[in-house]
Amino acid sequence: MNILRINDGTPYLCKDKSEKYSVCKLTREQLVGLFMNVYEDSEYYDFNVNDLENIKNPVEKEITKQLMDKIKEFSDNSEDLKKQFDGKFPELS
Repeated sequence: MNILRINDGTPYLCKDKSEKYSVCKLTREQLVGLFMNVYEDSEYYDFNVNDLENIKNPVEKEITKQLMDKIKEFSDNSEDLKKQFDGKFPELS
């Protein structure tokens, strides 16, 4: 599923098929939900950076780019993080 959806030039980050969050009104809880999806399944989201070109507001575009970069970085490292957590805290696995 593509993490980014753009409606009329306004960016939204999608938690799932039914829930999407405005990038400029994103709460901490919503951001944690996005990261939880990535942690549970590192292949959950597609990161299509070409969609950034459809964002009209340059500030929103930069915020969205930075958020996507961090979520993608977390996605790339989530398997290693899981292994580290499981090694240190096997009782929580």
